[in-house]
Amino acid sequence: MPTVDDAPFSDQSVRVDFVEAFWPTHKLAKQVLYVLGSTAPFQLYIGGIRSGKTWALTLKELMLCITHPGVNGMLAGRTGRDNATTLIPQFMDHCDTWRRAVGYTPYRRYHRGDKRVEFWNGSSLYFRPYDQPDKLRGITLGHAGLDEIDYGSQPAYTWDVVAGRMSDARVGKGKCLHGATTPNGLRGVAGKFVRMQDSKAFIAFHTTIYDNPFLTSSFIEDLRMSYSPRAWEQEGLGKILRPRDVIFTEYSEARHLVDWTWRRDLPWVLGVDWGTSAAAAVAIQVLPDGTWVIADELVVQDTSYVRFRAVLAAWIESKPNRPVLAVSDRAVKSEKLWLAAKYAHQCEVTSCKTKRDQSLIRGIEMLRFMLDPPFERGHPFLVDPDAPPERPRPKLLVSSSLASNPTQSEGPLGTRDALNTYTYRRGPFGELTNDPSDAPDDPAKHILDTIRMAAVMSAWRSELHGGQPSRFVWEDRRAA
Repeated sequence: MPTVDDAPFSDQSVRVDFVEAFWPTHKLAKQVLYVLGSTAPFQLYIGGIRSGKTWALTLKELMLCITHPGVNGMLAGRTGRDNATTLIPQFMDHCDTWRRAVGYTPYRRYHRGDKRVEFWNGSSLYFRPYDQPDKLRGITLGHAGLDEIDYGSQPAYTWDVVAGRMSDARVGKGKCLHGATTPNGLRGVAGKFVRMQDSKAFIAFHTTIYDNPFLTSSFIEDLRMSYSPRAWEQEGLGKILRPRDVIFTEYSEARHLVDWTWRRDLPWVLGVDWGTSAAAAVAIQVLPDGTWVIADELVVQDTSYVRFRAVLAAWIESKPNRPVLAVSDRAVKSEKLWLAAKYAHQCEVTSCKTKRDQSLIRGIEMLRFMLDPPFERGHPFLVDPDAPPERPRPKLLVSSSLASNPTQSEGPLGTRDALNTYTYRRGPFGELTNDPSDAPDDPAKHILDTIRMAAVMSAWRSELHGGQPSRFVWEDRRAA
């Protein structure tokens, strides 16, 4: 974008109507007008995906840079890549809109090396990632905007660190820390604003995907179809749902527990997680429509690889038929080779081969997808939002014969208790992060790893998902 270094400028102020300048490129919703006009020191724009949060966040920061001469500001995304692909292009697009409306670019130059925009009035805007919040401690700011703040690794801590940087005396009472996010439960920054809702210093704005006038109804329906009902309320409608301390909030024994007796006419999938302090295996029977039933499990504590081999082999041999697919942890190569040598002549033996296959978050999302599948195209709930949603049948069920001991305080858990208790990892100050627990001593980890690996490595096998690859892989590809 061209600058105007050689243009004659005076020290006279220019009065510009922000709404009039930006109206041609975006039909500003009333929530966006409230964002631009608010003078509260702490502001949060909560909304669904594609609802204009980042658009409003970057425009607010442009307005603050122009109206506060000599003051440093900051726009921060989760990573440097987020800044390069989202925040910087959106901010520069606003600057171009300003140039067309007013006749000159609002900034003097853009320093690509240190990701800094220098304005004519002496103010500067820095683009920084907040994935390592302690690296933001050295900067002095008068205003800052944080994008998708509740999806950082330490949202509340990051917010507090940046709030401590708002110490530029030149901005006076105009200090402003504002964020935009799709909510992630009653924790993080959204939780902070709920707790502070009686304070005039904190103000929140809400919008949904339906407030974006540039999205067609067919596009919104396609998105809605790819989410479970609960996920759509959060991701599309921007609702703050109950806290997600437990990861598998979709799991309910009233809905997912079934009476089950082993059926030798059905294929089954074997999942194995090796270990010495704890090891686990799971047997999953597959119905013709692609529904999985976790029919049996094996959980062993304080063992050795040799002992677990014998126990596992006896457990597999006790089944009336052999598995059609065996998936094991790739971390222990000797045991993976042993499993292949013993059963490769009877079934396919494999393990997660790529980082994408091994991804803990992706595997967990596939299990959540199976526990609470999204609506199929043409479902009444997609056509009429007011129709009572009849939820699709789960694709992952659990046999009621599996043991459950909710009061167990030590040792590895079985499937039922693991689904009920598996949580997100906690940060250094006890706060919940967005990362699932991956600690080797997590009691829920071993049995869930067996199910996760089995689901991921079977996703493209049509005969194990009702005659076509798992629907998750198509939705996952489209999201990517």
